[in-house]
Amino acid sequence: MKDKNKNEPQKGNTNRPVSKQQTEDQMLKRMEQRKEQLMEQRMAQRRAERVVQRKAEQAKKEKMATRRKRVNLAVIIAFGAVVILSLLFLAAQAIGNVTFSRISDGVVQAFSNLRPGPGYPFSVGKNTILRTDTFGENLVLLEKNRLVLLNSTAKEMVKYPHTFSAPRLSVSNSRVLMADNKTGRFALFNASGVVYEGNLSNEIYCCAVGNSGDYAFSTKSTISASLVSFYSVKDNRKLFDFKCADEYIIGISLSPNGKKAALIGIGTKDAIDYSKLYIIPLDKKNAGEKVKEFTFDGVRLHTVFCSDNNTVITAFKNGYSVIKNEKNRKDNLLDGSSISHFAVDSNGSFAFAVNGYSDDAGATVCAFNNKGNALFTSDLACKVDYFDFCDNRAALAGSDGKAYLISSSRAKKPRHKEISITTEDVAVINRNVFVLQGGSIEKLKF
Repeated sequence: MKDKNKNEPQKGNTNRPVSKQQTEDQMLKRMEQRKEQLMEQRMAQRRAERVVQRKAEQAKKEKMATRRKRVNLAVIIAFGAVVILSLLFLAAQAIGNVTFSRISDGVVQAFSNLRPGPGYPFSVGKNTILRTDTFGENLVLLEKNRLVLLNSTAKEMVKYPHTFSAPRLSVSNSRVLMADNKTGRFALFNASGVVYEGNLSNEIYCCAVGNSGDYAFSTKSTISASLVSFYSVKDNRKLFDFKCADEYIIGISLSPNGKKAALIGIGTKDAIDYSKLYIIPLDKKNAGEKVKEFTFDGVRLHTVFCSDNNTVITAFKNGYSVIKNEKNRKDNLLDGSSISHFAVDSNGSFAFAVNGYSDDAGATVCAFNNKGNALFTSDLACKVDYFDFCDNRAALAGSDGKAYLISSSRAKKPRHKEISITTEDVAVINRNVFVLQGGSIEKLKF
C-alpha cells in the first residue's frame, strides 16, 4: 500500500512555481485596475464639481432674476409714483395749490434732513429775535442781522445774513419773503436758500407771499395813498398794480390757490378811523377787476386771511368777521372783551386768546375752522403772554410759567409743561412747542 501511493501527487499542495510572464500579467492587471479606480474617482469628482457649478449657476440665475424683478418692481413703482405725482401736480396746479418748485423744495429738504443738526435747546443771540414763524416742519427765526431756518434737529437749513433796518416777514407753505420796509429791498427764499433778491423804489408798508410763490407788496405812492403790486414767481415780473386812493394797505393775504387776494386798508374820515377790506381777483382774465369792498366804520382791522373756499377771515380789537362768497359778511363781537392774540394757520383755520381784566381772571382760547365753525374753546387759569396756532393746535406761554398745547381732543384739559417765566415767544409744529427764552430755543414734546 505504501509503495502504491508513492508516486501520486500530494493533494492540497499550492506551492507551484510562478512564471515571470504571469507576474508581469498580474502587475499589468493591477495597474489597469488602479487606472480605472483613479478614472472613476476623477469622473466622480468632476460630476460633483459639475453639480456644485450647476447649483452656483442656478443660484446666480435666481439671484439675477430676483434682482431683475426688484429692479422692474422699483421701476414700476417709481413710474407709478411719477404718474400719480404728475396727476396730483396737474390737478393741484389747476387750482393753484402746488408748483414744481414746491415738490423740488420738498425733495431738497428731505435729503438735507438726512444729516441731523445739534438738537435742542438751540442757542441764539439774546434779545436778537424779532419774530418766529413756522415753514412746514421748519422753524423760521428773523433776527436783527440774519434769517435762519431750523429743522426738527436744529440744523440750519438756511442762513441768510442781512442788513435790513426794518425787516418784515411773510411765510407761506412754499416760500418765505423778507422785506425791508424802509429801503424797499427784499429777498425770497425756499427750503434750501435764496430764490430771488430785489429792490423796490418806494417804502414798503407790508408784503405777502402765496403758496404758489407769487408775492405782493404795498408801497408808498405819489399817485395814491398806497400802491399794491403783484409779482410772478416764475420770472419775478410784475403782474399788475392796484391803486388805493384813500387807504393805506397794511395787510395782504394771497389765497392758497392763487386765485384771489384780500387786502386791509386803513383810513380816516371826519377824524374817525375806519377800515376797508378789498377782495381782488388774481386770475389772468379778471386780474385786478371786479373788486369787492367791505367797510368797517370805527374799526382798525389787523389780520386778514383769504382761503380757497371763498372765505375771508379778518380780525379787530373786540371781534372778528367771516366773509363768504364775497358777499355774506358776519361780524362776531366779543361782549366787553378784547382779543389779546389772534393767529391763522395755512389752512385758514384761526384761533384767538382773550385775557381777563384782572390777574385772577385767567383767559379763554377759541379756535375755528376755515369756514368759521367752532373747533374748541378752552378756559385757562392764567393769562396768555405768547400765542401760536397751526394745524388746529394752539400753543401758548402763560403768566403762570407754563407752556400749553391745546387741541380739540384736549380742550377741556390742556397739556402743559413748566417753563421759565422769561419766555419771549412760542411756536407750534405738530405736537412740538418751541419756546424762546433768554437766548435759547427749547423744544417741548407733548
